[in-house]
Amino acid sequence: TQSTWARREEPRFSRLWLWDRACILSVFALTGSATMVFVRPPLLRAVGLSGSLRAGPWSYRIGSVLVTMPAYSMMLLLVGSLLGQHSYVKRRVGAMWSRIARLFGLSRGGPVAIAGSP
Repeated sequence: TQSTWARREEPRFSRLWLWDRACILSVFALTGSATMVFVRPPLLRAVGLSGSLRAGPWSYRIGSVLVTMPAYSMMLLLVGSLLGQHSYVKRRVGAMWSRIARLFGLSRGGPVAIAGSP
């Protein structure tokens, strides 16, 4: 089903509005946990990095960020789509990568285009 965010804004605190907010919170909670538990460790092992964010080494810290961010974005789109929040999550992911691109001087305009977006 399509999120009400894509159709229209429901009256605040209505049953449908609360359901949408609960779904969105669930998407972010599931995605963050799943990325840290299931995605980051195998990817970092595949690259050959070991350590921790607290103890280091710096190669692990930097590698962890570089591996986790794209994995988090993909998981966010997947989980968001499965829970009917694809259009909302797609905008959030686009905004996240747009900020990163602007940080490194790669973009000057609006959100970065995501594959499959118009």
